[in-house]
Amino acid sequence: MSCTRAETLRALRIWNAPVSTATLAEWMRKPRYLVSCNLTALYARDLIDRDQDPIYRNRYLYKPKQVNA
Repeated sequence: MSCTRAETLRALRIWNAPVSTATLAEWMRKPRYLVSCNLTALYARDLIDRDQDPIYRNRYLYKPKQVNA
């Protein structure tokens, strides 16, 4: 079962709100580790933002960056 960065970015833009890795993976019906790797790669390329989860200090909430077109 593959999960590309483009699929992850598209799902994050459709979700359009801060979301955890686990929630996004469940919504996409993909393994959590694949979604996590893709989110980390997208964050490293500055395509998405992440904030620390206010409830769990060791988790992040990811959100898409605004697209200027």
